Amino acid sequence: RYNTSGEIYNANGEIVGFYNNETDNYNQKNYQLLWEQKLGNLWKLNTTIHYTQGKGYYDNYKSNQKYSKYGLPNIIIGNTTISRADLIRQKWLDNNFYGIVSELQGKLNQWNINIGWVANQYFGKHFGEITDGTNLQPSNLPWEYYRNHALKNEISAYGKVLYSIDNWGVFADAQFRNIQYDSRVDKASAEESPEFDKKYFFFNPKIGTTYQAGFGNFYFSYANAHREPARNDLKENPNIQPEQLHDFELGYNTTLGNISIAANVYYMLYENQLVLTGAVNDVGAALHENSGKSYRRGLEIVANYKLSKQWNILANTTISQNKNQNYIVETNFGTTNFGNTNIAFSPDFIGNATINYLPTEKISLSLVQKFVGKQYINNTQTEEYKLNAYQLTDFLANYKCSWGKTDIGIFVLVNNIFNRSYTNYGVDYGSPYYYAQAKANFLLGVNLKFN
Repeated sequence: RYNTSGEIYNANGEIVGFYNNETDNYNQKNYQLLWEQKLGNLWKLNTTIHYTQGKGYYDNYKSNQKYSKYGLPNIIIGNTTISRADLIRQKWLDNNFYGIVSELQGKLNQWNINIGWVANQYFGKHFGEITDGTNLQPSNLPWEYYRNHALKNEISAYGKVLYSIDNWGVFADAQFRNIQYDSRVDKASAEESPEFDKKYFFFNPKIGTTYQAGFGNFYFSYANAHREPARNDLKENPNIQPEQLHDFELGYNTTLGNISIAANVYYMLYENQLVLTGAVNDVGAALHENSGKSYRRGLEIVANYKLSKQWNILANTTISQNKNQNYIVETNFGTTNFGNTNIAFSPDFIGNATINYLPTEKISLSLVQKFVGKQYINNTQTEEYKLNAYQLTDFLANYKCSWGKTDIGIFVLVNNIFNRSYTNYGVDYGSPYYYAQAKANFLLGVNLKFN
């Protein structure tokens, strides 16, 4: 209900207003060139060349800042030395991401085969500027107070095979990822000077089988996967490790008359899982940490019941356990072992139930009930950091029609129609801060498709 960003103080430390341009400005352009080449009747080659260019900045008002923090000299007026001021800063990101993805797909007897490779490069320039401030001369502005850049190269290759015979299918995947990720400081500051040089090589295999019985389909799979830390995490902790996952899944789906059901049991064992800490950096990006050994296990169920031509009911639920094992926090005051704790922002229960009514071919009406169990802002599982369970009801109406060669869709979405108060997110600033969500609110939209 309250945001401290942009607060303006007077000499007595009293809030006298808010900066009216506390904004996040970002523009992104995406380009893709797609090519499909058929190689006979059974094989084809798909290739995509992509380029994404992005540039933007945060504009922030910062009260009572030290000049030295931004590399500015103190200002002397008469016999007075001024070392602090109110400043307006912009933190910029200017980045380019480009690469190629190519995949060969084909069939050889009972074998379906996919072979592909990926080559990408990301180059991001990060810099900050002071655009205005107390006692600063316009001729010296903007003042660049930091600059660094990050370069991330990735070359990956993968293969997928599926062998089918009678009611059985056996599949296997293998992916090799080679990543080089480094950050260099061009102009250092007390606030932003990330420097790291990381090399990762991951082998990600997956195997599984499917079986089609007369009363449904079964599948089982095992996968070993890895994930590297993001730049924000490496900035905060250059020693943070990539996570490793062992994932076991067993599933079943069937259709019985007007009812279709799918169920999946999963067991995910992690080493150094990159879990959310509940903390954010100075521009609000969520941070991760390694939690040592941890796991996620649960049951997912999806069901669809067709009552009639006009009415159907959709429902899905996930019942799970998401645990850190022997979660340890180290501070300047010592080490605390919290034992087995819930992983942050991981509710044990999630459910959705939707009733759909289609009075005509052009109109559909939906009533959606959502359930989310309790969760925690950080990984200590202490009560003061708990987010309470909540449930919401939404209503959606769609109308579709055509005008010439244009398909038109008009929708009205009413969220939280019963005006419930709830929080679904929070931040750990040494004590919990909760994000109050909107009560009843609506969205109107129009979709156009030109044929």
